[in-house]
Amino acid sequence: MKYIPSIAFEEMSGSAKGVTAAKVKGRKFIRNRGYGGRVGTAYQAKNQGVMKMITTSWKSLTNEQILAWNKLALSQDAKSVLGTKGKISGHNLFQRLTSG
Repeated sequence: MKYIPSIAFEEMSGSAKGVTAAKVKGRKFIRNRGYGGRVGTAYQAKNQGVMKMITTSWKSLTNEQILAWNKLALSQDAKSVLGTKGKISGHNLFQRLTSG
């Protein structure tokens, strides 16, 4: 679960006691610490397979196609799970639209 930290955590980053504070593209958040990539359920294995397929597809794009995705991403609205607005990359837009 992610949540927006208070001003007391403004410059915090790193992990302690199972919690990770981070800043990505100017957005700060705190989440439960992750512990590796092991797959626990069939649903997780399926999702991991889909993400591998999407990543492989992205890597096979030409430079012109990647530039087109990046250009399209500039015109898109993006929201985090917390509802805050932010920028989105072409790669992230590609993942969102091809994951179904």
